[in-house]
Amino acid sequence: EIYRCDWSSDVCSSDLSGAEVTAAGDVNVSASSSLKPLEIISPFVKEVETGLDVTTLAIGAAVGSGGDAGAGSATINVISPITRASIGSGANVDAGGDVAVTATSDIKMVDVAGALGITLGTGKEKGSGVGIGLNVGVHTATTEAVIEGGTVVAPTTIKAGGNVIVDADAKDAFFQLAVNAGAGDSTSGAGSLNVLVNITNTRALVNDDLNDQTTGVATIDATGSAEVAAVSHTDIESYAGSLGASLSGSAVGISVGVVVDLDDTLALVGDGTDVTAL
Repeated sequence: EIYRCDWSSDVCSSDLSGAEVTAAGDVNVSASSSLKPLEIISPFVKEVETGLDVTTLAIGAAVGSGGDAGAGSATINVISPITRASIGSGANVDAGGDVAVTATSDIKMVDVAGALGITLGTGKEKGSGVGIGLNVGVHTATTEAVIEGGTVVAPTTIKAGGNVIVDADAKDAFFQLAVNAGAGDSTSGAGSLNVLVNITNTRALVNDDLNDQTTGVATIDATGSAEVAAVSHTDIESYAGSLGASLSGSAVGISVGVVVDLDDTLALVGDGTDVTAL
């Protein structure tokens, strides 16, 4: 993999704007990001493994003997990864093998919230039990693999003895579970709420900036194949359950699940691009 670095500031970038690259083999420009749940290990006996992998776990409990008892738990996750691999404007790349620009994102979130509120009256004393659980997940992600166009004076030129590949691949998996119970001698209630907002942009672009105009001039010359591909996959599981129990008064259980999923997946070769694939 090739990076352009500013050693004075100790910063490296995969943006090869104006770069001159010659390689006898392959040239790979790649970017990747991932988020994985971790297994819960017992805080008391670390050798004991639970086998439960979670991103966030919140559990609350309250037990009373005559008065009111209430418990609540909430998980909130907001993540906004940007994963971008690019060959910049005006670059000249000559490879004996493949030229590949790839961006991959693999996100998995597992959120569990549970609450138990219970009270048992003694004598004439009566109390209510309330349990409330909330899961909120917000995921906004951009995954881009880009070959930018140059100018007429300094066009972007890609020559490969093998294949030219521009590939953006995003995988998202979400699991939400909220289970709550409220029990008491008088009025009791339980509520569960799952909210998930997932907004993704997965793009494989050659010489286009998505603003109704090309980014300039680009030439792709491959002895093998030319591939521009964008793939997006989203898997969502959302479960909410509530139990409200009362020995004498009213009992209420409410469960709500809200999912907003907006995915934009685009593979595009813009105007002003000359592509030859043998």
